[in-house]
Amino acid sequence: MPTVRHAHLLLPSSLGLLEYDVLEDAVFVGPAPRGGLMAQPAPFREAKVALTRTNSGYVAKPLPGEVPPEINGRVVTDAVLGDGDRIRIGDQVVLFRTDRGPVRSAPPAAAAAAAAAARPAGRTNGQRGARRSSGERRAESRSNALISLLAAAIILAAAVRAVGHLKTMKEARDSKQSIPTTPKVMEEEPSRASRNLLAVLDYERSNPERLSEAAKRYRAFIDHHAMDAEAEIAQERLRELMERWGEREVLALDEQIEQMIAAQQFNRAERVVREFEERFGATRAGPRARYARERIRTEARTALDELKRMAAVLVQKNPKQAVNLLAGSGLSYPPDLAIEVADLLAVARKKADAEKGTRRRPGRRPKPPAPREPDRPAPPRESPPRPDSGDAGPPPGVNAEKEARDAWQAARDDLLNGKYADALLGYTLMVQRYGKTELYQANRKYIQLGLEAARVGKEGPKALLKVEAEERNGRLTFEYTFNTFEELDDWTQEKPFTSEKDLDIKHERGAVSMAGTSGLLHPIVFLPDVRVEANVTADVAHDFGLIALEESDSYRAVLFNVNNTRFKLKKNDNQKPNPGHLLWYVGQGVWKDADADAHGYIKIAERPSSKLKDGDRVKLELERGGKDRCEAGFGAASDGVHLKGNVRGDDGSTMGSARVGVFVDTGIVRVHQIKISGRVDMAWFKDHVQWLAKGDPGPRD
Repeated sequence: MPTVRHAHLLLPSSLGLLEYDVLEDAVFVGPAPRGGLMAQPAPFREAKVALTRTNSGYVAKPLPGEVPPEINGRVVTDAVLGDGDRIRIGDQVVLFRTDRGPVRSAPPAAAAAAAAAARPAGRTNGQRGARRSSGERRAESRSNALISLLAAAIILAAAVRAVGHLKTMKEARDSKQSIPTTPKVMEEEPSRASRNLLAVLDYERSNPERLSEAAKRYRAFIDHHAMDAEAEIAQERLRELMERWGEREVLALDEQIEQMIAAQQFNRAERVVREFEERFGATRAGPRARYARERIRTEARTALDELKRMAAVLVQKNPKQAVNLLAGSGLSYPPDLAIEVADLLAVARKKADAEKGTRRRPGRRPKPPAPREPDRPAPPRESPPRPDSGDAGPPPGVNAEKEARDAWQAARDDLLNGKYADALLGYTLMVQRYGKTELYQANRKYIQLGLEAARVGKEGPKALLKVEAEERNGRLTFEYTFNTFEELDDWTQEKPFTSEKDLDIKHERGAVSMAGTSGLLHPIVFLPDVRVEANVTADVAHDFGLIALEESDSYRAVLFNVNNTRFKLKKNDNQKPNPGHLLWYVGQGVWKDADADAHGYIKIAERPSSKLKDGDRVKLELERGGKDRCEAGFGAASDGVHLKGNVRGDDGSTMGSARVGVFVDTGIVRVHQIKISGRVDMAWFKDHVQWLAKGDPGPRD
C-alpha cells in the first residue's frame, strides 16, 4: 500500500511563494492582510474559497455570497482539483499540488463536518436553524478576525525565515517556467512574539471579566514587540477590547453618576466623567460622557440655587448656622460654581463674626462697663474676615484695594496653618473678585504660587503629577510613557553619583534618551515600600539600571546595576570592576573598610556574568518590601536575572525614604515607560507644601 502523503498549496505573497500543507479535511483561502493569499483550517473574515475533501479528492467551492473561483481559466463550482490546477481568487492565483502522493480519502463523517464548516452557521442539512443573536454574530466575527490576523503574522514570520528558499520559486514563476516540485520548508517553532501574543490572547479568553488587566497586557506586548508584525494584531485586538470595555463601563458610569448626583458630589462626578472620557473617548461609548456632563451641570445648578436660597434666609436669622451649611457643601461643586458658594460663605462669616461679641450666656450678669479711654486704632486681626460678595466685582477706589489685601492675607494665613481647603477657596476668591485690582496685578505671580500650594495641599501628592494617578489603600500608582515633552518636566535630571562624564538626557518621541552619567529621578519621596518598573532599549547595554536614592543629608542609595563594568569595591589601580549584574547598597558608612574619601559599596546580591546584547529591549524592576528586603531583576531576549537580599550597612543602617528612577553610567538607553507604585512619605509631603507656600510672601506694606 503506498505511503499516504498530503496535498499542498503554493500561495503568492510579497516575499514570493509560500508552501502550505493541507493537513485538514477543509481549508479556507482568501486575501492576506499584507498582500497575496493566505490559507487556514478555520473560516476567517477575508476567506473566499473553501477546499473540502471528498472521496474523489479536493473540491474548490465558493463561500456563501462569494464569486465562484476560476480554475485553469474556467469558472467552476464543484470540480475535483488535480495536480497543477491554478485557482484564481481575485487578481491572485494559488497552485494546487498533489505530486507528493495520492490524496488520502476522508471518512464520510469528516467530509460532512468539512461541508458543514463551509455552510452558513445558521443552516444544518438544508434546514434553516434558529436565528443567532447579534451578540453571538459579533463574537464570532471578532474571533474569526483574531484567528485571521494571528495566522497572518505566523505565516509572515515563517516567510521571513524561508525567504532564501522561496526566492528561487519566485524567479521561476516570473520567468513563466513550469514550477518544479519543491522540498517542504522545514517547520519551525513559533517566534517569541507569537508565543507571547498567544499567552495574552489566552489570558483574555480565560478572564473575560478582567478587561483592564487584559488591556494592560496588550499595551505591554505592543510596547515590547513594537518592531514585530504581531504588534499590529495586538493593536487591532486592543481596539476591539476597548470597545467592549467601554460598552460595559458606560452602564457602570450611569449608575455611579446617579449615586453622586443624589449625594450632591458634583465635582467628583465631573472628575469621574473626565477619567471615563480620557480612557474611552475614542470608542463608541465616548459620546456618552458629554450627556453625563450636561446632566451633572444641570443638577449642580439646581442644587446650588436651592442651597443659596436656604443660606440667604439663614444669613439673616442665624449666620453661624449659615456658615456651617455652606462650609459643608461648597467644595462638592465644580470650581466655577464653588466660587458662588465662597462669596456667600464670606458674607455669612463676616456677619457671624460681627454678632460673636454681642451674645452672652443666659443667667450671667453683664460686667459693668470699664472707664472710657480715648479711642485707639484697633489692632490688626490675625485672620481678617473674607471680603463681602458683589455681583459686579469690587467697588472702585481705595476700598477694593484694602479688601483685596485682606482677602490675600486671610488665604495665606490659612495656607500656612494647614487649612488647605479654606486657603484654596480664599485664593480662588482673590483671583475671581479682585483680579482687576492694582494689588493683584502687581503680585500676580506670588498669588498664583499660593493658589498652587493650596491646591497641592488639598488634593495630596497626586496633584504634583502631570499624569493620571491612582490612590488605593494608601498607595500612589502612576505611569509615564513620555509621549509628550511635558511629562519630562515631572522629573529631575541629575548625576546620581560623582563622575567625570557629562549629564546627557534628551526627549525623543515616545522615549527619553540617556547617556554619559545621568539620572532621571522622580521628586516625590516614598517610604521603603515602593516599586519601580521601566521599559528601556539598551543601545549600549552596560552600566545602567534603577536607583532608589535616600532623601537625607548623607548619601545612601540602592542601585540595581545591569552589566556592571565600572563599579569596584576598592577605588585604586589594583582593583577591577565586578562583572555581571549586581544589586548594590552604596553610601557613607555602608562599608567600614571603604576609603575615607569614598562611598562604601556592599553587594546585596549578584550574578557574575552577563549575556545582554546591544539593542535589546529590557524590562527593569526594583522593589523595596518589608523592613530591609530588596529585590530587582530584568528580562530581555538575550538575558534575564532576578536578585534579592537584605539591605543593611556595616553601621546597622537600612534604606530610608527615597526618590526612585533610572540611571546610566557610560551606557546608552532609551527609556520608553516608567511606572511607580508606593507609599508617599507624608512627613516629606507636608514639608514640601510648606516650601511651596513660601513662594507667596503675602501682602507687604
